[in-house]
Amino acid sequence: RVYISSAIVNSLSDDELKTVLLHEQHHLQTHEPAKLLFAKIMGSVFFFMPGVKSLARQYAIFSELAADEKATANFQHKGSLARALSKLILAWEKKITSEKTLAISFFGNTMEERINKLINNDYLPAAKHNVKKLLFGFLMIGIIYLLIGKAAQAFSQTLSSVDHGNCAMEISAIKN
Repeated sequence: RVYISSAIVNSLSDDELKTVLLHEQHHLQTHEPAKLLFAKIMGSVFFFMPGVKSLARQYAIFSELAADEKATANFQHKGSLARALSKLILAWEKKITSEKTLAISFFGNTMEERINKLINNDYLPAAKHNVKKLLFGFLMIGIIYLLIGKAAQAFSQTLSSVDHGNCAMEISAIKN
């Protein structure tokens, strides 16, 4: 389901509202909320791996751009989306100013990338290549896994070399 506040509905023209709904419909059809949740969880679970959190952010950017592309017929009719985003940004700024709260970036890099794409059709988002970081992270996990395996094997060998002497006789006596 898509929930839009009445204040937003009242502030947008019919064209702008239609574009926003098409954008959100794309998210629903592609199950983006679940995918974005999964990406955020992976970013949190693998916080120690370089590049994972950045990949989750990049996924969010590409998700928004894909929905924008769908809503604007491949960025051919982007005026209504640009106006809607402008109104949303202004409403957010007014809310921050009126409540005198700390201005936390609500839209972050995602909004910046969306605006850049609306300004320039040829714009490509700055997808940071974290392949080296990810490979390094996987290498480190592999090394840790091997070290833990070697330590477990050494511990197992230590336990098996302990003289159990009377234990074996007691077990055989119980069985008989």
